[in-house]
Amino acid sequence: PAAPTSYNDDVAAVTNTLSTAAATNATQPGLNIGTGLTDTPKLYVDGVLTPATYDAVTGTLTPTAPLSEGAHALTYTLTNGAGTESAKSPALNLSVDTTAPAAPATPTTYKDDVGSVTGAASTAGTTDDTTPGINVGVGLTDTPKLYVDGVLTPATYDAVTGTLTPNSPLSNGLHNFSTTLTDAAGNESAKSGVLPITKQSP
Repeated sequence: PAAPTSYNDDVAAVTNTLSTAAATNATQPGLNIGTGLTDTPKLYVDGVLTPATYDAVTGTLTPTAPLSEGAHALTYTLTNGAGTESAKSPALNLSVDTTAPAAPATPTTYKDDVGSVTGAASTAGTTDDTTPGINVGVGLTDTPKLYVDGVLTPATYDAVTGTLTPNSPLSNGLHNFSTTLTDAAGNESAKSGVLPITKQSP
């Protein structure tokens, strides 16, 4: 049969019925092999026949038991009504990763580029900058997320400056900033400690 090129990833935070990602936190990824097959598909994981369920509607062949953490090669065969089994398909290679990154360090500074007092690494407890850029580190390979007062907040990460900046202005008052890291498989770390900053009017 043809080489599988995608799989169903139904485990948050990154889900996709046609995923081509090299890593996933789904321990039972559904190999996309085509809908309405008349021959019986069999799943092989790392060359070993593996119990699996075929869904003729979605076209997925899904292992019935979770795969172990690490790299795996997924192939399949087709067996006709006479019991003749085809050769294995070429493999789809993916890594099962269910381990979240370690919690990032507590942020201690932020970029303030508004008003008469500015700084790339401000430690001031108050600011008139409505979108302070929290310094989380340059060149991160995992994806940082910003939480303001415990709430996930849309933000933009600049890998060159190392800042994570809220996309929308903050209201006046005290805000507690924390961050997380999410790896390529979608595993999110625990939150960092908080950096308290009070937003005040100019």
